[in-house]
Amino acid sequence: MRKLFFWISAVVPLVFGLLLLIIPINFLNGFLKAALPTAAQLDQIGAAVGGLSGLLDLIKLGFGLFGATLIGIAIIRFFAASSLAGALKNKLMLGLGVSDLLGFVLTLIAMLSGKFNGLAWIIPIIFLVLFLFEAYFFFLNPET
Repeated sequence: MRKLFFWISAVVPLVFGLLLLIIPINFLNGFLKAALPTAAQLDQIGAAVGGLSGLLDLIKLGFGLFGATLIGIAIIRFFAASSLAGALKNKLMLGLGVSDLLGFVLTLIAMLSGKFNGLAWIIPIIFLVLFLFEAYFFFLNPET
């Protein structure tokens, strides 16, 4: 069951990571109540605060880097399914569990800010479900 969990849990960060790499603005706008500003609007904002330009490119870069990190996590989860010893899998469960718990708390705070639509609730729910499975495998069903 642990192997199946690793494989299934690799799909989520892989999909999110690819979407953040390929279409970051469209992907993010799908979760926001109000769309992100266009490149022209961001350039106007940047000019007003000190001559910054290319803010949209910086947003794309930041979310692209986050997408790359998610893809890395997906690869770790995928290979951990079949190639790690029990003790190392338990330590990996702890690390992933802490990461997913932090992700849940931060996305819950973001959701409670009121800037996201109802569809965005899927993100903290996914983090919570992943954390609960990782906690179960680490504390209640450790692999030795």
